[in-house]
Amino acid sequence: MKPKPLAIRLLEWGFDVLLLIYPQPFRARFGREMRLAFSAEAADVHRSAGAMALVPFFIRIILDSLVSSGREYLDMPQRLLAIAMVLVLVFVDWLTFHDIFEPHTVRDYLTLVASILVFAHMAVDLHRRRIAAR
Repeated sequence: MKPKPLAIRLLEWGFDVLLLIYPQPFRARFGREMRLAFSAEAADVHRSAGAMALVPFFIRIILDSLVSSGREYLDMPQRLLAIAMVLVLVFVDWLTFHDIFEPHTVRDYLTLVASILVFAHMAVDLHRRRIAAR
């Protein structure tokens, strides 16, 4: 097997450093595949257009990584917010229904139904995001 050109090895090292801007769970899940895809594409660019073509290629990779890592970080607070909302709603439901011997009003049952609807909406939204991420 022919050794990789120095330019590609340097770009692979740079890409490994660039992957550090992604959240750790994302890197753990997709880092290997991203490295393999990057190496294959860099080799194709080098083979077809030469070493100088790697410069605009890597600039495009840097810009794409900045945008996509930003999206990943923006997605994380939504998950944290969803968890916080669930905990608040569970607490409200517990306060409403903690004594089963107390008479409950229609408002109490509406609170429970609203909480269940919010839980269901959040579950469906998270499920759709996971499917879209695949």
